[in-house]
Amino acid sequence: MQPELKSFKLAGKQFPSPETFVKGNHTGFFCVLDSKRVVSREQIQISFQRAERLQAQSRIRLKESLFMMLVAGEPQISNAIVSAGIGPETSRITVVYDNEDDIMAFTQSTGGLLEPVKEPFPDETPENLVSVIFKKMIRVQLSL
Repeated sequence: MQPELKSFKLAGKQFPSPETFVKGNHTGFFCVLDSKRVVSREQIQISFQRAERLQAQSRIRLKESLFMMLVAGEPQISNAIVSAGIGPETSRITVVYDNEDDIMAFTQSTGGLLEPVKEPFPDETPENLVSVIFKKMIRVQLSL
């Protein structure tokens, strides 16, 4: 299964608490990334596929945590959150999800804070970044 992606820009000058973006119950996979920290759709899709495969054999049980580590290329979840997650400097987010009800509930819960953005990054990883991005993913996989 491939994840769905939706990107948004924050429609306010004051950045809300990160809890605003993660509170609520999600019935499927749901992860919020800083769009500026993502290189391509390919990076997201490959990270998602690898997280699915690795979940059963990893000591990390949340697929979202594995996914975040792979996207960020960081073997520690706390570093991955800092590297690819949302923070005070975030102006655009990308939500990766697999259940349409979750994204609808999420956008409603943010009360107009988000404005949809089309295609914030390319489908394929730029050639000059391929080896960097995917070597980091392999390093994460080997650390598990």
